[in-house]
Amino acid sequence: MLAAVVMQKQIAGRLWMRRLHVWMNVVVALLLATQAITGTRDLFMR
Repeated sequence: MLAAVVMQKQIAGRLWMRRLHVWMNVVVALLLATQAITGTRDLFMR
């Protein structure tokens, strides 16, 4: 997230970086949703 703030102009200026940024945010959102639903113990499969 901090890198996105620093690279805001580069992300806005390049379409491929914008798409990469969106996909990375989707992955983070899915991980956070999984953690919220199952708890931290079940986030990583053993």
